[in-house]
Amino acid sequence: SSFTSRMPRPSDLQAKQLRQILLAGMVDKVARKQENKESRAQGHNRPIYRTPEMEEGVYLSNNSVLYQSAPDWIVYQEIYQAGKTMYFRDVTAIEPEWLPKYAPALCNLSNPLTEPPPRYDSEVGAPFCHFSGTFGRSGWPLPVTEMEFPRGLERYKWFAVFFLDGSVCPKLKKYVKVLMSTPQTMVKSWAGLQPRTEVFLKTLVMREVDSKESLMKQWKENSKYLLDAYQNWLPVSAHNEVAILWPPL
Repeated sequence: SSFTSRMPRPSDLQAKQLRQILLAGMVDKVARKQENKESRAQGHNRPIYRTPEMEEGVYLSNNSVLYQSAPDWIVYQEIYQAGKTMYFRDVTAIEPEWLPKYAPALCNLSNPLTEPPPRYDSEVGAPFCHFSGTFGRSGWPLPVTEMEFPRGLERYKWFAVFFLDGSVCPKLKKYVKVLMSTPQTMVKSWAGLQPRTEVFLKTLVMREVDSKESLMKQWKENSKYLLDAYQNWLPVSAHNEVAILWPPL
Protein backbone atom coordinates (compact mmCIF):
# COMPACT_ATOMS: atom_id res chain seq x y z
CA SER A 1 0.00 0.00 0.00
CA SER A 2 1.21 3.49 -0.82
CA PHE A 3 1.29 6.45 1.55
CA THR A 4 -0.94 9.38 0.76
CA SER A 5 -0.69 12.87 2.23
CA ARG A 6 -4.38 13.45 1.52
CA MET A 7 -5.53 11.88 4.75
CA PRO A 8 -8.53 13.57 6.37
CA ARG A 9 -7.86 15.86 9.30
CA PRO A 10 -8.16 13.84 12.54
CA SER A 11 -11.20 14.43 14.70
CA ASP A 12 -10.78 15.94 18.15
CA LEU A 13 -11.03 12.45 19.65
CA GLN A 14 -8.45 11.03 17.24
CA ALA A 15 -6.10 13.95 17.95
CA LYS A 16 -6.46 13.33 21.68
CA GLN A 17 -5.73 9.62 21.21
CA LEU A 18 -2.64 10.41 19.09
CA ARG A 19 -1.35 12.73 21.82
CA GLN A 20 -1.89 9.99 24.41
CA ILE A 21 -0.04 7.45 22.24
CA LEU A 22 2.92 9.84 21.95
CA LEU A 23 2.93 10.38 25.72
CA ALA A 24 2.87 6.61 26.35
CA GLY A 25 5.97 6.23 24.18
CA MET A 26 7.84 9.26 25.56
CA VAL A 27 7.18 9.31 29.31
CA ASP A 28 10.85 10.21 29.84
CA LYS A 29 10.52 13.27 27.58
CA VAL A 30 8.00 15.32 29.55
CA ALA A 31 8.53 19.05 30.13
CA ARG A 32 6.55 21.63 32.10
CA LYS A 33 6.23 25.36 31.48
CA GLN A 34 7.81 27.45 34.20
CA GLU A 35 5.48 29.74 36.11
CA ASN A 36 5.18 33.10 34.34
CA LYS A 37 6.23 35.10 37.39
CA GLU A 38 9.47 33.08 37.56
CA SER A 39 10.13 33.67 33.87
CA ARG A 40 9.48 37.40 34.13
CA ALA A 41 11.71 37.65 37.21
CA GLN A 42 14.52 36.18 35.13
CA GLY A 43 13.91 38.62 32.29
CA HIS A 44 12.20 36.17 29.93
CA ASN A 45 9.21 37.31 27.90
CA ARG A 46 8.70 34.03 26.08
CA PRO A 47 7.70 30.82 27.86
CA ILE A 48 10.50 28.76 29.32
CA TYR A 49 10.20 25.04 30.08
CA ARG A 50 11.82 22.76 32.60
CA THR A 51 12.74 19.12 32.18
CA PRO A 52 13.53 16.74 35.07
CA GLU A 53 17.08 16.12 33.82
CA MET A 54 18.34 19.64 33.06
CA GLU A 55 18.96 22.66 35.24
CA GLU A 56 18.79 25.18 32.41
CA GLY A 57 15.51 26.11 30.75
CA VAL A 58 14.46 25.04 27.28
CA TYR A 59 12.43 27.03 24.75
CA LEU A 60 9.92 26.36 22.01
CA SER A 61 11.23 27.30 18.58
CA ASN A 62 9.62 30.30 16.89
CA ASN A 63 8.69 27.87 14.11
CA SER A 64 6.82 25.52 16.45
CA VAL A 65 3.05 25.29 15.86
CA LEU A 66 2.72 25.45 19.66
CA TYR A 67 4.81 28.63 20.03
CA GLN A 68 1.80 30.92 20.42
CA SER A 69 -0.36 28.66 22.60
CA ALA A 70 2.60 27.50 24.75
CA PRO A 71 0.80 24.63 26.56
CA ASP A 72 1.68 24.03 30.21
CA TRP A 73 2.81 20.41 29.68
CA ILE A 74 4.46 18.86 26.61
CA VAL A 75 6.39 15.85 25.38
CA TYR A 76 9.29 16.33 22.97
CA GLN A 77 11.41 14.22 20.64
CA GLU A 78 14.75 15.80 21.52
CA ILE A 79 16.54 18.93 22.73
CA TYR A 80 19.10 20.77 20.59
CA GLN A 81 21.30 23.81 21.11
CA ALA A 82 21.41 26.87 18.87
CA GLY A 83 23.97 29.37 20.07
CA LYS A 84 23.56 29.58 23.83
CA THR A 85 19.90 28.59 23.81
CA MET A 86 18.33 25.15 24.16
CA TYR A 87 15.27 24.30 22.05
CA PHE A 88 12.81 21.43 21.73
CA ARG A 89 12.31 19.49 18.52
CA ASP A 90 8.98 17.81 17.66
CA VAL A 91 6.71 18.93 20.50
CA THR A 92 3.23 17.66 21.41
CA ALA A 93 0.88 19.13 24.01
CA ILE A 94 -0.34 16.76 26.74
CA GLU A 95 -2.69 17.01 29.71
CA PRO A 96 -1.13 16.45 33.16
CA GLU A 97 -4.10 14.33 34.30
CA TRP A 98 -2.99 11.73 31.72
CA LEU A 99 0.32 11.13 33.48
CA PRO A 100 -0.91 8.79 36.27
CA LYS A 101 -2.43 6.53 33.59
CA TYR A 102 0.35 6.56 30.99
CA ALA A 103 3.39 7.14 33.20
CA PRO A 104 2.42 5.58 36.56
CA ALA A 105 6.00 4.62 37.46
CA LEU A 106 6.99 8.30 37.40
CA CYS A 107 4.03 9.50 39.48
CA ASN A 108 3.85 9.62 43.26
CA LEU A 109 0.14 9.48 44.07
CA SER A 110 -1.67 10.06 47.34
CA ASN A 111 -4.03 7.60 48.93
CA PRO A 112 -7.56 7.90 47.49
CA LEU A 113 -9.03 11.24 48.57
CA THR A 114 -12.12 11.37 50.75
CA GLU A 115 -13.21 14.58 48.98
CA PRO A 116 -14.56 14.41 46.40
CA PRO A 117 -15.85 11.01 47.57
CA PRO A 118 -15.47 7.83 45.49
CA ARG A 119 -18.27 7.09 43.03
CA TYR A 120 -19.53 4.12 41.04
CA ASP A 121 -19.00 4.28 37.28
CA SER A 122 -21.85 2.31 35.71
CA GLU A 123 -20.16 2.17 32.29
CA VAL A 124 -17.00 0.57 33.66
CA GLY A 125 -18.84 -1.22 36.45
CA ALA A 126 -16.28 -0.30 39.11
CA PRO A 127 -15.57 2.25 41.88
CA PHE A 128 -13.63 5.37 40.92
CA CYS A 129 -11.81 7.79 43.21
CA HIS A 130 -9.64 10.91 43.12
CA PHE A 131 -5.91 11.28 43.76
CA SER A 132 -3.48 14.13 44.23
CA GLY A 133 0.17 13.61 43.45
CA THR A 134 3.43 14.71 41.88
CA PHE A 135 5.36 13.80 38.75
CA GLY A 136 9.03 12.95 38.37
CA ARG A 137 12.09 13.59 40.49
CA SER A 138 11.32 17.31 40.55
CA GLY A 139 8.00 16.65 42.30
CA TRP A 140 5.90 18.68 39.88
CA PRO A 141 2.39 18.88 41.34
CA LEU A 142 -0.36 17.16 39.37
CA PRO A 143 -4.00 18.25 39.30
CA VAL A 144 -6.45 16.13 41.27
CA THR A 145 -7.18 13.21 38.95
CA GLU A 146 -9.96 10.63 38.90
CA MET A 147 -9.04 7.01 38.22
CA GLU A 148 -10.44 3.56 38.83
CA PHE A 149 -10.07 2.61 42.50
CA PRO A 150 -6.83 0.63 43.00
CA ARG A 151 -7.02 -3.05 43.88
CA GLY A 152 -7.13 -3.79 47.57
CA LEU A 153 -9.38 -4.03 50.61
CA GLU A 154 -10.64 -0.44 50.34
CA ARG A 155 -11.91 -1.12 46.84
CA TYR A 156 -13.93 -4.10 48.12
CA LYS A 157 -15.43 -1.89 50.83
CA TRP A 158 -16.47 0.78 48.35
CA PHE A 159 -17.89 -1.80 45.96
CA ALA A 160 -19.97 -3.03 48.90
CA VAL A 161 -21.22 0.53 49.50
CA PHE A 162 -22.31 0.84 45.89
CA PHE A 163 -23.96 -2.58 45.90
CA LEU A 164 -25.92 -1.79 49.04
CA ASP A 165 -27.04 1.65 47.81
CA GLY A 166 -28.35 0.21 44.55
CA SER A 167 -25.74 1.77 42.25
CA VAL A 168 -24.53 -1.64 41.02
CA CYS A 169 -28.00 -3.21 40.78
CA PRO A 170 -30.74 -0.56 40.54
CA LYS A 171 -33.42 -3.13 41.50
CA LEU A 172 -32.07 -2.92 45.07
CA LYS A 173 -32.55 0.85 45.38
CA LYS A 174 -36.04 0.41 46.83
CA TYR A 175 -34.59 -1.49 49.81
CA VAL A 176 -32.08 1.21 50.81
CA LYS A 177 -34.63 2.89 53.11
CA VAL A 178 -35.14 -0.33 55.13
CA LEU A 179 -31.48 -1.37 55.47
CA MET A 180 -30.45 -2.07 59.08
CA SER A 181 -27.37 0.13 58.60
CA THR A 182 -26.48 2.76 56.01
CA PRO A 183 -24.33 1.56 53.07
CA GLN A 184 -21.58 4.00 54.16
CA THR A 185 -21.13 1.88 57.29
CA MET A 186 -18.92 -0.38 55.13
CA VAL A 187 -16.14 2.24 55.02
CA LYS A 188 -16.34 3.46 58.62
CA SER A 189 -13.40 2.76 60.93
CA TRP A 190 -15.73 0.93 63.31
CA ALA A 191 -17.38 -1.19 60.59
CA GLY A 192 -15.77 -4.36 61.98
CA LEU A 193 -17.88 -4.06 65.12
CA GLN A 194 -20.97 -5.02 63.11
CA PRO A 195 -21.13 -8.68 62.02
CA ARG A 196 -23.15 -7.83 58.90
CA THR A 197 -20.35 -5.64 57.53
CA GLU A 198 -17.72 -8.30 58.17
CA VAL A 199 -19.79 -11.06 56.55
CA PHE A 200 -20.54 -8.92 53.50
CA LEU A 201 -16.91 -7.91 53.05
CA LYS A 202 -15.59 -11.47 53.46
CA THR A 203 -18.15 -12.74 50.94
CA LEU A 204 -16.80 -10.30 48.36
CA VAL A 205 -13.12 -10.86 49.15
CA MET A 206 -13.30 -14.67 49.14
CA ARG A 207 -14.55 -14.62 45.53
CA GLU A 208 -12.55 -11.54 44.50
CA VAL A 209 -15.68 -9.59 43.60
CA ASP A 210 -14.91 -5.86 43.34
CA SER A 211 -16.59 -4.97 40.03
CA LYS A 212 -19.82 -5.61 38.13
CA GLU A 213 -17.94 -7.95 35.79
CA SER A 214 -16.60 -10.16 38.58
CA LEU A 215 -20.03 -10.12 40.26
CA MET A 216 -21.75 -11.33 37.07
CA LYS A 217 -19.19 -14.12 36.79
CA GLN A 218 -20.08 -15.33 40.28
CA TRP A 219 -23.81 -15.20 39.59
CA LYS A 220 -23.31 -17.38 36.51
CA GLU A 221 -21.67 -19.99 38.75
CA ASN A 222 -24.01 -19.56 41.72
CA SER A 223 -27.21 -17.53 41.31
CA LYS A 224 -27.62 -17.26 45.11
CA TYR A 225 -24.18 -15.71 45.64
CA LEU A 226 -24.32 -12.75 48.07
CA LEU A 227 -28.00 -13.35 48.94
CA ASP A 228 -27.41 -14.43 52.56
CA ALA A 229 -24.89 -11.63 53.13
CA TYR A 230 -27.37 -9.07 51.75
CA GLN A 231 -30.30 -10.41 53.74
CA ASN A 232 -28.30 -9.73 56.93
CA TRP A 233 -28.84 -6.04 56.15
CA LEU A 234 -32.62 -6.37 55.81
CA PRO A 235 -35.49 -6.91 58.24
CA VAL A 236 -36.82 -10.47 58.15
CA SER A 237 -40.04 -9.22 56.57
CA ALA A 238 -38.13 -8.40 53.35
CA HIS A 239 -36.15 -11.67 53.08
CA ASN A 240 -38.63 -13.66 50.98
CA GLU A 241 -39.24 -10.84 48.51
CA VAL A 242 -35.50 -10.36 47.93
CA ALA A 243 -34.91 -14.12 47.59
CA ILE A 244 -37.49 -14.30 44.80
CA LEU A 245 -35.88 -11.52 42.72
CA TRP A 246 -32.30 -12.78 43.26
CA PRO A 247 -30.03 -12.19 41.42
CA PRO A 248 -31.30 -8.58 41.13
CA LEU A 249 -30.58 -8.06 37.43
